[in-house]
Amino acid sequence: MKKVSIECFNPYEAKFPNRRVVSRGQLHLYKTLISNGIECEIIPDDGSKLNYLAQKDITSLLSDPFIITIGTIGVNILSNAIWDFIKGLGEDKKSNIFFKDKDGKVFNYQGNQLKDSTVVELVSLLNDKQSGFNKSFQIASSQPDLSIPIHLEHKPEIVGWCHVSMKDDGLFVDKAEIFCDNTLSRIDKGELKGFSIGGLVTKSTCQICSQDYVDCPHIAGEVYNQVKCTNLIEKCDLAEISVVKDPANPICNIQKRN
Repeated sequence: MKKVSIECFNPYEAKFPNRRVVSRGQLHLYKTLISNGIECEIIPDDGSKLNYLAQKDITSLLSDPFIITIGTIGVNILSNAIWDFIKGLGEDKKSNIFFKDKDGKVFNYQGNQLKDSTVVELVSLLNDKQSGFNKSFQIASSQPDLSIPIHLEHKPEIVGWCHVSMKDDGLFVDKAEIFCDNTLSRIDKGELKGFSIGGLVTKSTCQICSQDYVDCPHIAGEVYNQVKCTNLIEKCDLAEISVVKDPANPICNIQKRN
């Protein structure tokens, strides 16, 4: 077993089963650990293709807690190695990163050990999310032309339905109906500003090295030799569209029709 292990988690298991899935945050953390000389793996490592979550709003980057098994490495040493990765994150994002040592003890990024009850709650949060999406994917739209569910902030709560189409310059939500009054009210108030896709990226290419993005050492948004890394997503299995506060793409805004 390698020194550090990041465990896969697929919230869309019911729609896209038997996939090895990590969040973008987990993938970037994995790359950071490798670049800092720390031996790391993503488990289970069964040789199948690794997918990562395409949740394209800022707040969802590290919105789910994840526990990293650190084996024989000291928590403080590991924390120093990933500090460049987490120092720019808000406190709410940092607080979602946890480390489990060889004795099964779990620590936060500051090196403080968590109570057993807190660890149980963390695991339950992930299980509840997966279970919630499992139930939501069993719900069918009553309108054949609006078959894609609209969720709220990538949570397993359907607030509407939409139709999407692919055009030369991207994916478009051509028609959408939201039936949740609270969501509509928040849109009217400007609290929810845009749309965000939720799904699994199955093929993407790093524009720095032209390798598969999950295999290369680069991180989108970082600058290498005065060149900013971008990641071209070529294939994505769409699970849902979400209404969000802060879309990663600033032009992905909601336009209401009378």
